[in-house]
Amino acid sequence: MSPRFADGITAPRISVTGHDLPLSRVVSRTMHPDEGYHDHAGTVMVIAWGQFMDHDYTLTGTPLGTIRNPIIV
Repeated sequence: MSPRFADGITAPRISVTGHDLPLSRVVSRTMHPDEGYHDHAGTVMVIAWGQFMDHDYTLTGTPLGTIRNPIIV
């Protein structure tokens, strides 16, 4: 998909009617208004899950020794 500039080179896009497009923040706030409900418990859970996954991925593939220097238990 090629970029669509108003002048074909560098000017920002315009609407089909020739007017400026609305700001992306205005579109975002219109489509997803803040309804005053914020789930902080869910946010903390996502942070904890991310840390768990990070540590799991990091430590899973860690070798305990090498062929030349094995760890003898």
